[in-house]
Amino acid sequence: ITHHFLEAVYVHARAQKDLTDPPVLPGHHPQQQPATSAAASAMDVDGHLTDVQRKVLDYYNFNGTGDEGLNIHHVISQCGALYGYDATAVKGAVEILAADGHLYSTLDDDHHKSTE
Repeated sequence: ITHHFLEAVYVHARAQKDLTDPPVLPGHHPQQQPATSAAASAMDVDGHLTDVQRKVLDYYNFNGTGDEGLNIHHVISQCGALYGYDATAVKGAVEILAADGHLYSTLDDDHHKSTE
């Protein structure tokens, strides 16, 4: 668990650095849009979190303060009630947030906690 937490913090820190200081490749003009990848399409045009990702992450930040974090089924239920998101949208947001280092798993694959 300690290694996983450190890895999540590292990935988060690196993602933040990459967002604030993107490299410019030779012959690439900053005004040109790069080809869209699956990871890039998960974010809005400014490189920030999408609306669903931001709201899910905020929910984890405000409600997942215990050591075990929050169960994804609880988050799906609450985000559905509060924001009208379906289970697929919330699960997808959790997967992306975990992959990007914003969330890490605690007890099992269904429990996550925010790194923020």
